[in-house]
Amino acid sequence: MTYLWRPGKSHFGNQHQILTYAFPSDYCYPEGFAMGEFSDADDILVSDNTLSTFNAEDKMRQFINMIQT
Repeated sequence: MTYLWRPGKSHFGNQHQILTYAFPSDYCYPEGFAMGEFSDADDILVSDNTLSTFNAEDKMRQFINMIQT
């Protein structure tokens, strides 16, 4: 589900809005993509290709596959 979130519409009007969405299972990150405070749960995204833990391309492929299915 995709929707426009208008925080504080009575204060900001339609000037401040966020285009967002909800995943089918809940309103959280998809499985395998926990970042930030929940980064212990999944591999953190490493976009520096000089590091041995570089995984940005794999994560990108996983994400694209997830949204296309």
